[in-house]
Amino acid sequence: MREEWRRSPHEVDPLSWFTGPVVPLVFAALACGYGLVTIVSELESTPRAWLQLLALGSCVAACSLVFVMTRPQRGAFTPRRTLVPLAFAWAGLFLSAFGYVDAEIRIEHWWTSLIAAFALASLTPYTSAYRMLWIGGTTTLVTAAAGALVYSDQDGVWPPASRLVIAAAPPLIATVGGVVFQQQCVLRVLRWAGRRSRSPISSQLLGESVRLRLLRSELTGIRMRVAPVLERVAASGQATEADRAEAAVLARALREELVERSNRSWLDSIARGRRMTVVDPENLADLMTPYQRAALHGLVRAVLDDPSLDRPQLMIELRDEVDGSVAVAMSIDVHLPEGRRVTLLAPHYLTLKTAVHDLSWQGGERIRLRFRVSPDD
Repeated sequence: MREEWRRSPHEVDPLSWFTGPVVPLVFAALACGYGLVTIVSELESTPRAWLQLLALGSCVAACSLVFVMTRPQRGAFTPRRTLVPLAFAWAGLFLSAFGYVDAEIRIEHWWTSLIAAFALASLTPYTSAYRMLWIGGTTTLVTAAAGALVYSDQDGVWPPASRLVIAAAPPLIATVGGVVFQQQCVLRVLRWAGRRSRSPISSQLLGESVRLRLLRSELTGIRMRVAPVLERVAASGQATEADRAEAAVLARALREELVERSNRSWLDSIARGRRMTVVDPENLADLMTPYQRAALHGLVRAVLDDPSLDRPQLMIELRDEVDGSVAVAMSIDVHLPEGRRVTLLAPHYLTLKTAVHDLSWQGGERIRLRFRVSPDD
């Protein structure tokens, strides 16, 4: 399946306003306001108004749960977690349906079908288009079933089939609109990221710059170790046995160092001489794309190079997964207030989130981040 159908808008672009954390709260407020106005206006013709209030509370809770369950500390918004707010929305549908049995309420005035659409809309930024097809289609059927329960025995201007269509129309429209939004949003962001990270000119310049910097560093280190021996031989005009023995020892040391450097990943090179531990015996860090490396490197530098931090410690562990992906766990020891930690890490965290999969974090004295690098990247 194409990637734009498998990934959510928030996963690829967490900085945009339409995938931000307040979207579910906006729909919760809309559901609360619309539901209360409708219930109050129909209070005289509703025999069990308390059931409508319970239904409204359940639907508002569905949108609010999306906000709670999509916090960064909670990890990925998995299909199993998606069922929790959906269950509250479905419960609200049937509570409202039971409350309107034998009531003189026309199908076009049934407020709960629109609230179900609000619940789907609150899920749209955090689910993939493929998943939205399933949850939206199921919610449409549940809404139609609840509408049939209420209005199957009522006579009115609408025939039975039309009443079902009217009941199911709001969640159906929300599903179609959500799928189109998700697919197009993810597709456009992935195309932009692809152009940015895979530009031939920028990749070549970046690669040449890195190689030139490493070459200069290695040549400087070799020159500082070899130059004294060569200068001494040149000054004396002959090579003594001691010079030959020193040159042989130096040659073996340089050969071992060059072999060790060739087996070192880019992450090991960054950690060299810094308060950073890398556990990567299989050099899995080299499987990351340039965009992923830059995002992770930015986060590492933000922690290790900040002068306000008192000796921060950082540890990164990489392991191979069964599906071919690379799981990365990162532990950061920083002693800062919560607000200061968020200010320090938030920009780099959001950048990293656009480049990797299933990024989650846990706060406290030791910040722990986990994410996954897919082989399809």
